[in-house]
Amino acid sequence: MDLGGSINSIDKAKGLGEIRSFLKDIIVGKEMDVRFFSLGATNSVFSIAAVQITDSAYGAHSEDLLYRPGFERFKKLEDPD
Repeated sequence: MDLGGSINSIDKAKGLGEIRSFLKDIIVGKEMDVRFFSLGATNSVFSIAAVQITDSAYGAHSEDLLYRPGFERFKKLEDPD
């Protein structure tokens, strides 16, 4: 699909490799906090499943106040691969 010249895109496998290289050892020596959220109503086809990975308790708590818990939504997602 041609997305136009203004969008920087690469092959999925190459992109995942690049993202994984950025994340390698990023949280070594820190406590990792993972939060699952639903952006929108939890049972809506329009909601977006989101995950937050952080070492900030303050950031995690702030997200808890802003967004709906979404772990149950994540369990219902299908693997795209």
